[in-house]
Amino acid sequence: MSTGQIQKALFDEGGTEGNIRPGQPGGWGHAASPGDLVPFGKFKGQALSVLLANADYALWLLNAKSAQLRTSHPAMYAWLVTHFGAPENTPEHNQLTNRFLDHDFRLQLALRINNTPAFEPARSVSEEQVIRAWTQWLPRRIAQVVDLAQLDDWSGQGLPKEPESRKAELRRRATANLATALDKLRVYCKLKQTTPEIIWSPVLEASGPKFEVGGADVEFSVGGRVSIAIDEDLNNYGDNSAMAPTLAAWNYSAKYRVEAKPFVGDDYPTILRTMVATSCNVLLIDAFDAEGATLEQLRKVFLSQGVHVALLDEVITTEVPSSVRELVIPGKNQAAMWKIAMDVLDNELTKLCSKERL
Repeated sequence: MSTGQIQKALFDEGGTEGNIRPGQPGGWGHAASPGDLVPFGKFKGQALSVLLANADYALWLLNAKSAQLRTSHPAMYAWLVTHFGAPENTPEHNQLTNRFLDHDFRLQLALRINNTPAFEPARSVSEEQVIRAWTQWLPRRIAQVVDLAQLDDWSGQGLPKEPESRKAELRRRATANLATALDKLRVYCKLKQTTPEIIWSPVLEASGPKFEVGGADVEFSVGGRVSIAIDEDLNNYGDNSAMAPTLAAWNYSAKYRVEAKPFVGDDYPTILRTMVATSCNVLLIDAFDAEGATLEQLRKVFLSQGVHVALLDEVITTEVPSSVRELVIPGKNQAAMWKIAMDVLDNELTKLCSKERL
């Protein structure tokens, strides 16, 4: 007989074993109301207190039969909750965890927890950011080209000796080098399409949920990454990573281990201890009401242990912006970037000449 069949047999079994003994409610000399007795199952007709010595059976009733108990035997349900605590697996709890089947709900939770400007990928890969990084990088690249040219000069391959001719040759080499670098500018991300626009999609993606994993009600991951970089071989430039720069990037990756509670009250310290022990980092609750703490205090207490508290209403009202679903990556503004490169090149060569480095 399977475990489920044994449990069902215990649940459905009549009261042949449940003879009322003296001193029990309903026994000799003790009038008992029906609410004092187990109304069904293995201990039918015996005092509810018999369940204190049969905790496994009582906990099974609470978790497997809570809906039936609340509807048909509310007095027994209240007694069990008083003595054994609220059941983990209630319809409300299951409804709460089942929300994680929805991909958008998982994204909403991540967005709610990371409600900061830094969590906006569009800011990190804007055209302004790319041009700013390109402008900052150019002097380092030009200096490297000049250094390599001077190494050639020392090795006997020679640069022109006349200053203006020498400067013109360095300008020619640097111009070719920068043109190649600009041509090798690439976007790395999950691409929906590359023409006529570069579309990054999905920008942020949630993995499928796993339920009841290592003490967590739900576990899932959320991540996304993009980089705009010059694709070239670093070996051509020694160990200087600045020679193949990432001009713009955004990267996020996190695993969420969620404890879901329909209601949290003054029992929150016990919940926190359990969550820390099981490495859960998000507490999702439908309602909070405690005499010993405000919601803000609850958040601070849990965050001190690296646990975020999210209310269900907060999560379901969090907007999933279109920029999280897909984002148009700015194409390289070749004309603007090339003009900047030539301006910086002229300026750098002029400075080098004034310092007699050429």
